[in-house]
Amino acid sequence: MTANDIEKTTYIIPINMVLSPNKQCVLVDILHKYGRLEFDELATLLCISLDRLKALLKREDYFNEDEATKLVQYFCICCGE
Repeated sequence: MTANDIEKTTYIIPINMVLSPNKQCVLVDILHKYGRLEFDELATLLCISLDRLKALLKREDYFNEDEATKLVQYFCICCGE
């Protein structure tokens, strides 16, 4: 799975799901706990730095709409596997 694969996948995602910092943090936690990626791999897939991902987990930062959309798309893909 690459960033290109995520961009080619189309989902209808409610904007409140994408922009909620708490929901973003929960999705990252779930992907890390049940997914096959470590945090550094997830950061690479989402095209963000590991420091940015760690800041999200500490609720010191949150993803913009594009970054959050990639996160939710990857989450949907993982749930479908």
